[in-house]
Amino acid sequence: MAGYQFFHVETYARISSKNHKKQSARGIAKEAERVPEACQHVDSPRPYKLMFGCTPSAAVDLAEKRAKKAKDKLGRKLRKDAQIILAGVASYPVPIAELHPNDEGLNQWLQLNYKFLRKKYGNKIESIVAHTDERFFHIHFYIIPELDDAGRMNIGQVHDGILARDLVGGKQAKEKMRAYKNAMRALQDDYFESVGKLCGLTREGANKRRLSRSAWKVEQAAAERLASSLKTVDEIEKRAKALNVEQEDLSQEKKWLSEKESKLIILKNEADKHLEKAKAEKRALINLKAGKENIVKYLKAKVDEMKGQLIKLLNNMSHLKSENNNLKKEVNALTRVNEKLTYQNDLRADALKRDRNEMFELVNLVATGNTNKILEKYNNNIKENTL
Repeated sequence: MAGYQFFHVETYARISSKNHKKQSARGIAKEAERVPEACQHVDSPRPYKLMFGCTPSAAVDLAEKRAKKAKDKLGRKLRKDAQIILAGVASYPVPIAELHPNDEGLNQWLQLNYKFLRKKYGNKIESIVAHTDERFFHIHFYIIPELDDAGRMNIGQVHDGILARDLVGGKQAKEKMRAYKNAMRALQDDYFESVGKLCGLTREGANKRRLSRSAWKVEQAAAERLASSLKTVDEIEKRAKALNVEQEDLSQEKKWLSEKESKLIILKNEADKHLEKAKAEKRALINLKAGKENIVKYLKAKVDEMKGQLIKLLNNMSHLKSENNNLKKEVNALTRVNEKLTYQNDLRADALKRDRNEMFELVNLVATGNTNKILEKYNNNIKENTL
């Protein structure tokens, strides 16, 4: 890519300047959005392409909303001519007619611009749009300062020159202007280091520095070689970073594999322990099974032996039962004999008792000498016995 960089920023208020040389924030938004009455300098306007964030009009809406809430240094409402938005433009130095549909240089330039803007302005960048209806492809971007803790909307947050100017104390106009210009040169240098140099662009054009055409061509060729070298260096750095990332990934994977191997060794040791325990339990079960079989055989033999003894006992019980029945019969017979003997014995006892009583009576009669009574008793007995 041959050419020099073009990067410009400007601040805008809610109203245009008194001499109308500077548009309002709303006016530049309409121009960027190709509103017919706002872009008369373009021969054949075409719709803009939104590259990032919201539309320019939406960005201005946000800036005006903050401006209504903002206070100045004295705590008063912010003046309508106070600067509330930063708008910038960056141009790609290749005519539209010479661009290819998938131009690698343009894609690189767009990516570097976006990276530069995000790095410099962060979340303050609200919108980026692209135009393809003028001689060169270019982008517009819109940056809005935030309200600080005191409610002030300081445009110096987003404009390097104004910030540097305001930091110079007193009323030294020359010092303020010098600080302003130095800050804006530094901004162009920063853009050159971040975008221009990487795209093979020069910092300034030939006319501005009064270079001859041959010197300008030499400087452009040198810039392109530098960009090519930087691109090569960048690719090498990217490859080196990729290799470092890959090496780190491999190290992490190696570490992971090592940790996994350690865990697997631990699991293997635990599995071996469980396997030995299972083998021991298996042997114990086999021994227990063998022991149970021996016990079963012993119990079976014992049962058979007890069955034999039970049969013998049943036979003995049957024999004893028969003997018992016989004994019962004998007992019954003896009982009847015993009853008969008892009865006879009772009769004899009664007779003996009577005889005894009679003897005692005779003894008493003899003792008393009552012979008549004895004879009478004796005769009665003889009669009874005779009868």
